[in-house]
Amino acid sequence: TYKYYEGSWNKLPDFSQLTAGKEGVVKQVNESLIENRGRNYGLVLQGYVNISQTATQTFYLRSDDGSKLYIDDELLIDHDGRHGAFWAFGTTILEEGRHKIRIEYFQGTGAQLLRAGFVDEELGKIPFTLMQLTH
Repeated sequence: TYKYYEGSWNKLPDFSQLTAGKEGVVKQVNESLIENRGRNYGLVLQGYVNISQTATQTFYLRSDDGSKLYIDDELLIDHDGRHGAFWAFGTTILEEGRHKIRIEYFQGTGAQLLRAGFVDEELGKIPFTLMQLTH
């Protein structure tokens, strides 16, 4: 699910103190799938990620501007601030099953981008699939 906010920030705001302008469901972590005004907005995406087996998992975020990724309410990737479309990574051990996921993102001005997924040792960066994300 997502919540969409409008505002101008230099780093991620406390979204819990703001009122969402709209809410909905999105099938991928991709800002272009959510109608937005192109600048000065923020998103909070929440749901669950399905882990097929207990293992060390590496996640990635790629965003322009700031973003954060939480797993089971623990901050795993802090990629905040105004910046270009850079990659950020975080690694944790997760047991098989469903885990809560939350991604926060803000877009200032200029280019916009938000992507997220897993890093596989053999295949590299793999975006989350429809089968991995639920709400």
